[in-house]
Amino acid sequence: FRFLIIITLLFNFNEALNENFDSFTAALSNGWVVVDNSINAASYTSSNWRQGTSTFTAYSGAANSYALVSFSSGGSTSRWLITPTLLVNSLSSFSFYTKGYCDAGFPERLLVKLSLIDSTNVGNAPNSTGDFSTTLLTIYGSNYPCSWTKYEISLSSLITTETTIRIGLWYNGNPSNELYNVGIDDFQVTNSLTNSPSSTPTVSDSSTISDSFTPTISDSSTPTVSDSSTPTISTSSTPTISISNSLSKTRTKTISLTKSKSKSNTKSPSVSSSVSRSASSSVSRSASSSVSRS
Repeated sequence: FRFLIIITLLFNFNEALNENFDSFTAALSNGWVVVDNSINAASYTSSNWRQGTSTFTAYSGAANSYALVSFSSGGSTSRWLITPTLLVNSLSSFSFYTKGYCDAGFPERLLVKLSLIDSTNVGNAPNSTGDFSTTLLTIYGSNYPCSWTKYEISLSSLITTETTIRIGLWYNGNPSNELYNVGIDDFQVTNSLTNSPSSTPTVSDSSTISDSFTPTISDSSTPTVSDSSTPTISTSSTPTISISNSLSKTRTKTISLTKSKSKSNTKSPSVSSSVSRSASSSVSRSASSSVSRS
């Protein structure tokens, strides 16, 4: 008998990107890109995407280990934080934590955009998006969380085969009546290593049974009779039975098992947020590195 059993089907996953923003400078060195298409962008560079400050306390790690962005005065704010090049497939997903300043008079807006090619082109105008034409998520107004909140997005409906992409976080709005401060922390992209089984344990059983039974019977009998006063009968009978029974069985069984698994942990939050609109360690609305609304 021969048979084949497939025991299980497994996929391996890995982290294509895991950015905690412990150092914003290091993040830029690792491929993150900042683009500012705001009106008066040159006058307000210090409020563009940057290392976190005391405006918020980071979701994880050191108090300032997050990315922070603020509004730009004098016109539309259009500030992009773009991921490094990402190699993804149909099982890829990503997640991040964010929180807003939550001033009722200035609702926050953040759009999560996708470029289906390896591009940092977002155009040159405040409302242009360039190659980032696909909107994956919009967080705006009362929907913007005031405490660190995790957002998870699957790419399965957009990606059908392995390809390179970039993801853009777009802080966009009119600072006269919206936008203040937004933080981003723990940005993670998770991929499946392959769409085929990484481990296919197989059990095969090959058995051959043969049974041979060949009985042989021979009977030789030659009686002799002579007619005299004393008849004599002699009988020679020598029956012979020969039985040959040969039974052989051969069994071969092979089990091969390979399993690999990786696991990542999410850090426990430590959240504290206390901000005022003043020219202190947080970003306020002034025409310098911190901006005040006058």
